Amino acid sequence: MGEPIKPNAPDRSRDPFYSLGDPGRWFTFPASSLKTWAAILLAIPVLVFFGPILLTKDALVSIPNGDLANQFYAWRDFGFSELRQGRLSLWNPYTYGGAPFFAGFQSALLYPPNVIFLILPLVPALNLSIALHVFLAGYFTFLWLAGNRLGFLPALLGAFVFMFGGAYIAHLYPGHLPNLCAAAWIPLVFGSVEKLLDKPSAKTLLKGSAIFAFQLLSGHIQYFAYTLLLAGLYGLVLLVQYPGNRAPKILLSLGLLVTALGLTAVQWLPGLEAASGNLREALSTPQAGKYFSFHPSGLWSLFSSGQDGQESHLWWESNLYLGFFPFLLALYGFYQAPTPRKWLLGGLALLSLLLAMGYYLPFYPFLSRWIPLLGFFRGVSKFVIFTQLALAFLAGLGLQSLLAEKGPRSWPRYLGLSLGALGIAQLWYFASSCAPSFNSARLQEEAEYLKANLSPRLGEGRVFWSSHDDQALALRVPDIWGDDPFRPKRYSALLRYRDASIPESLPPQGVDPETYEPLYLTGPKMRLIRLAYLLESRDHQLAITPAPVPPLPRGFLVGKWRKVSAGEDTLRAVNSPDFDPGTEVLLENSPVPPPEPSSQGGSVSLRDITTDRVEVWAKTPKPQILVITDNMDRGWKSLALPDSSQREYALQVGDGFARAIPLSAGVHHFELRYEPLGFTIGKWVSLIFLLIYIGAWVWVLRLQPEEAALAS
Repeated sequence: MGEPIKPNAPDRSRDPFYSLGDPGRWFTFPASSLKTWAAILLAIPVLVFFGPILLTKDALVSIPNGDLANQFYAWRDFGFSELRQGRLSLWNPYTYGGAPFFAGFQSALLYPPNVIFLILPLVPALNLSIALHVFLAGYFTFLWLAGNRLGFLPALLGAFVFMFGGAYIAHLYPGHLPNLCAAAWIPLVFGSVEKLLDKPSAKTLLKGSAIFAFQLLSGHIQYFAYTLLLAGLYGLVLLVQYPGNRAPKILLSLGLLVTALGLTAVQWLPGLEAASGNLREALSTPQAGKYFSFHPSGLWSLFSSGQDGQESHLWWESNLYLGFFPFLLALYGFYQAPTPRKWLLGGLALLSLLLAMGYYLPFYPFLSRWIPLLGFFRGVSKFVIFTQLALAFLAGLGLQSLLAEKGPRSWPRYLGLSLGALGIAQLWYFASSCAPSFNSARLQEEAEYLKANLSPRLGEGRVFWSSHDDQALALRVPDIWGDDPFRPKRYSALLRYRDASIPESLPPQGVDPETYEPLYLTGPKMRLIRLAYLLESRDHQLAITPAPVPPLPRGFLVGKWRKVSAGEDTLRAVNSPDFDPGTEVLLENSPVPPPEPSSQGGSVSLRDITTDRVEVWAKTPKPQILVITDNMDRGWKSLALPDSSQREYALQVGDGFARAIPLSAGVHHFELRYEPLGFTIGKWVSLIFLLIYIGAWVWVLRLQPEEAALAS
């Protein structure tokens, strides 16, 4: 069993932060089983919490119209069904007329825990992934607090506060799968920073870089960016406080970050490349920015579950529920704990809360311009997760201070245990209200309905299912829109452009204009984006309505072109009622060879080899321009095949978003491949770093037995 561990017993004279008293019998556990008992005591409530859902075939955690049902259900199904067939899908041809998929981070195709999506059916895998990360959020918090010499019960309380607090568990309600995965790693990131600065070593560097890498790959780059920002500031303060030579610690910290970024270059390099032309608007105007900021009145959510605000769009983003008793313990920990670390934790809680308030602060626009990683994202209310983490630590300190009371009085210890138990009960009750479930069989029913009633007549057309975001992706039905942060900028600008002098063929489609611009669909635009049917859910049934104008083919030849400048000129020309996209193409550069009008018909045939490869056949008696009404992206490359009459095929942007390829007279056979430069470079960088990383671990593990032998 090993020797009993008393968390305050070890001599930490090197550490100026801790001088708490010995809690004695309240904390005594065998050192060898401390983490095991914590894992068991945290796993039991998670299993009770999710057990009924995990044992039900079709039940899916979250609300039926949330992000899990409308987006991540489709993303996991699409990405991992392709991966199961040996294909890493870089491109998603089913939303926005085509968009980057792997580079969008939320695909999380390389996140190791997501291997369950290759093994289990989709719905059980989704539920298990959520349950696993709720457990990890608590367990990683326990490890961080226990590593800071909090006793077993205080560390356990802090774990419950973080895993069941509002800033984390409320994301169950809409089904924010990447949020739950990425936020679970935050405590371990802070712990790795502390350990590297306290006891720097190669082993600590290797462990810490893996933790950073896991969080980056987990699917939500915004949480990683915010963690990097605040953990970096946290580490700088610790660096000043810890005695000794700081230069090696700084070098090791930089080495940790470089190693983590090197291991994950295959993900973030194509992500940055895709972001330059495919990123959802950050909504930097004060009016829109406030919508995604934590309102100061949300401080009341510390004590109120906020269930009266469930219908609010951002109820889960602006929830900081802690419960009265854990908050009381956090205040007591800040007031009473004999450790300067409480000031650092209090500062972290205050700073993250102020950053979460975003545009409600008069100086935030200045901060967003000058602080790296701050103004790049919308949804700054996500900073409250760090407020909750700091308060969880302080609550643990509060309980530890009560349990460590010495002398004949025992009531402070009983008070601490009572407050801790009441706090866990409050958090459990709150968490139960954040975990609805619905019967996911309806998603399959909709798929069968569309397969029977839409697929036979859809052809090369697309649908517009405005209320169901990316759900069409799960059905493999092309949709003109979606809900992906990596939204093609050119395409988005085209669909949102409005010329007030031209009436729309359809009423504007969209949501709250304070946060999202509606889509304005005119006849030429609808033909270009191949809109064939509008889908609408009515009384739990799908209504299918044909578009008012017939869509163009996916690929066709034109002999007429017009040069326009990018931006406003192109958008205005495409919206003009005089523009016929079936006979003329708008280009930003002169085509070579220039096209010629032809009365003789040519032919075009497209075949999708994979999501990232398209085989093209074309025959034309005169030079023409092949227009493919899928989104153009600089990652698309052409490869002439041996039987083609043309050796090179230049891709241009046509009509503001599509792919335009000048063809000479003759027979053409070539392939379009989506091969982003960032992915090509990133995979080699990651492979090199992975080999170095494995070699470093072999060296460290071989070195340890030698050190032990010398010590003996």
